[in-house]
Formats: sequence, structure tokens, C-alpha cells
Amino acid sequence: MYVEEWKQARKSFEAVTLKKKPCEKFLGVFNKSTGIAAAVKGLDEALGKADPDKMEAAEKAFLKVVDDYVPILIKAAKADPSPTYVAEVEKLGKALQEIGVDYAAERQDTNLKVTQAKTEEVLKLFTDLHKAIKPCKEKANTAKRQAILDHGVCSDALAAIASANAQGDTSAVKVALADIASSIKSIEAAIKLHDAAAGKLRVEWRSAKGAFDKAKSELNKEQVKGVQAMVDRTDEEIMVIGTLIDTMRKELEDSEEIAKDAAAAANDASKSAALLEKSAAQLAVRADKLYGSLKQATLGVDGALDLQDIRIGDELEKENDPQRKKKISDNIRMKIEGARADADRLLGETRDNMKQIYLAIGRMPSQATGLKAVQKQLDVVRQVLTDLEAIEKAFEKSLAKADKLLKKL
Repeated sequence: MYVEEWKQARKSFEAVTLKKKPCEKFLGVFNKSTGIAAAVKGLDEALGKADPDKMEAAEKAFLKVVDDYVPILIKAAKADPSPTYVAEVEKLGKALQEIGVDYAAERQDTNLKVTQAKTEEVLKLFTDLHKAIKPCKEKANTAKRQAILDHGVCSDALAAIASANAQGDTSAVKVALADIASSIKSIEAAIKLHDAAAGKLRVEWRSAKGAFDKAKSELNKEQVKGVQAMVDRTDEEIMVIGTLIDTMRKELEDSEEIAKDAAAAANDASKSAALLEKSAAQLAVRADKLYGSLKQATLGVDGALDLQDIRIGDELEKENDPQRKKKISDNIRMKIEGARADADRLLGETRDNMKQIYLAIGRMPSQATGLKAVQKQLDVVRQVLTDLEAIEKAFEKSLAKADKLLKKL
């Protein structure tokens, strides 16, 4: 490309002036090469490779040769001051200048394409990672709530031991101890599973982060800023999974404490009242944790739906291009359907959790009714159940809101 431009410029000069292009003598005997042909060839070769570093090096080499050639052109114009010759010398100089300007523009365009491709490559790493995080986080959140319920089973078993001790029912004590052991194994298995999943995500995150750190020097400030936002968001999501796993570990520790109490109390009927009170207190904590977790989930679902409602007004309804409009509509539909699925799943979880808590209250032994401390804790549990009914209604409203939004599309 540029080799041909220089050839044409040189041929034009020689055709008009009937002289070779200006150059300097070597030891006064023969013409010394200007190096321009080689430098221009270097431009073409670097451009073909689309390598920013090689293109920059080729440009520097070209400019160096041109800088060395300009004095020769000036000297040639002075040696032959005829208007035609001077004009052709100027054209030759201008041709080199234009090659330099055009190449600089192409190099800039190539740099932009390369950095954009690098940005998209790094963003894809984090986008794919973010997609993998979502189901992992949802499963960890569900496992956290299950750990709370497993902890609750341990509390129920503790109450069962108190009742069985009072009645001298050794068989029931063994069943209760087995329930505690089973629940602890369930929590341990969940922690192991989600620890492994989180560990894999962290490895992928470090790999993506390494690619980003390596690419930073090649990207402009806006590109770095855009990728950094995704890096921070991904890091935050992985930290959330870590927090959920830590919560499971706390539930495991509390359940293991119950296991110790249960083992110590298995043959000690005198501890019945204390065990019942502790069991009721554990149930109250369990119910409160579930309420807090599900309350937060309602806000998340509702916020996701509100965001898509805003997008319908701000993006979809203002877009005139049919293809882009369809793309926006499909994306909004996918987000709404995802939020609706979350609401439906969480509604089912809420109802299952409420049912299990009601069953736990029902399993409290008869002697619990005569213990004020126990009844006080159970009153707290019943209040939380009332609050959970409000959560249930909130999820039902979210389902209705999602259906209403889908009809807008």
C-alpha cells in the first residue's frame, strides 16, 4: 500500500524532471540509499500484522528516515532552482508527509481495535464468571437456609431428648441423637460442596483478574474504568458466597454444641426443663434468621422487577429501531422471567419453612406448656411466623407484578 504510494510519487517526480529522486553521494562516487523504500516497506509489513508495538516501531523508523531525507530535498531544490524542479521536490516531500499522516491514522485505528478487542476479551471473562456465580450464589443461599433448618432439627431433637428422658424412653433418645448426627452431616456436606464451588470460582476470578491487570497498560482510562466496575461487582458476588458459607459454618458450630448438650443429657432426666428452654430459644433464633434472609430476598426480587419496569419506559418505549427494540424487549423479558422464577421459588421456600417451624412447635413435649420461659420463646416464634406470612404475601405480589410487566412487552 504505502510502498506503491512511494513508487508512484517517485515515478511522477522522475517523469516530470527527467532526473532520479534526490539523494546524497557516498564518498562522492555513487548515490547513497535514502532508506525510504525499506522504511515504507516496513510500514506495510507492520500494518499487515496489526501489532501496535511493531507498527509504532515501523513509524519511528520511517520518521527517522524522513527527517534525514528532508535536508537532502532542501539541498536539491537549491542546486536546481527551476520552478518545475522545485515544485516536484515539494511534491515528493508532501508525498512522504501524507504517508506519515495516513499511517499514523491507521496505527491509531489499529490501536483502538486492538484495545477494544482486549477490553471485550477481558469483559467476557468476567461476564462468563458472573453468569457462573449467579446459580452458585443461589444454591449457597438455599443451602444456608437449609443449614438453619438442620440446626432447627437439632433443637427439636434436644427437646425430644428432654421429653424422652422424662418418660424414660431410651429408644426415643437414640432416635433424637441420630437426627442430630444426620443434620450435622447434612450441614457439613453442604459446606464441603459450596466450599469447592467457591474455590473454583476464586481460581477463575484470579485468572480473569490477572488477564485484566496485564491488559491495563494497553487500555485507555474509560476502558479500564468499565472493566474495573465488572471486576468489583464479580469480587463482591464471590464475597457474598463466602459469607453464606461462613453462615453455614456458624450453624454447624451451633449444631455441634447442641450435639454435646444432647450427649450429656441423654442419660440425665434432671436437665429436661433446661433443655426445653434452650430448644425453644434455638427455635426462636432459627425463625428469626429465616425471616431476615427471606425479607432480604423479597427486596432483591422487587428491586429487580422495578428496574425492568424503568427500562421499559426509558429504553424500550423510546427505541425506534425494530431490531434493537426486539433485542431490548428480549433482554427485559429474560430478566423479568428470572425474577419471577426467583419469587416463585422463594415463595415455595417460605411456605416450606413456615410448615417446618409449625411442626417444630407441635413437636414440643407436653411439659413445655408449664414452663414460662419456654412459652415466652415460643411466643417470639409465633410472631415471626406472622411476619413470614407477610413475606409470603410480598412474594405473591412480586409474581403478580412480574406477570403485569410481561404483558407490557
